[in-house]
Amino acid sequence: MSAPRTSERWRLAIDRECERVSLSHLRRIAVGTFFLATLVALILFERVPHWRLGIWLTASYAMVLVRVGIGSAYAIRPRSDHELPFWLTLLVVTLASSSSIWGTLILVAPTADDAVASTTAILFTGGLMAGGAQSLMGTPRILVMIGVLNVAPILIVLLRVGGSEQRYH
Repeated sequence: MSAPRTSERWRLAIDRECERVSLSHLRRIAVGTFFLATLVALILFERVPHWRLGIWLTASYAMVLVRVGIGSAYAIRPRSDHELPFWLTLLVVTLASSSSIWGTLILVAPTADDAVASTTAILFTGGLMAGGAQSLMGTPRILVMIGVLNVAPILIVLLRVGGSEQRYH
């Protein structure tokens, strides 16, 4: 097997550095997510069934703890290229889980009849996805994955509710 060409080596080096940046931001993003989840819970507290909100908030907080733990473990020492796939797998799994949790926030809101609850779910989920894109820009496959996991539940709910403008007044 021949050695990779210079352009391929550069591409691999850039990919690895982008992955390292994404992993190094994991703790900071998780802490921000904690505060956002708390704010969402405060906004929705009087609008949605408490048991639904409690399940969602517990899942959110649990994922924050997992992400902080993984981010802390990664930060302990520099990682070699051969260790990076393991850490990248953990990153993908935690981002997929977190994105799924945020995507299901729309299910916590009772119906589109409560425009505040539905809009809060949509805006916070979209905002979190946009904010997370900053550290994932160099890993487009991960960015697409979190986009789909965040948006798919919202699209399903909106399609199920229908397009009647009267529902949003």
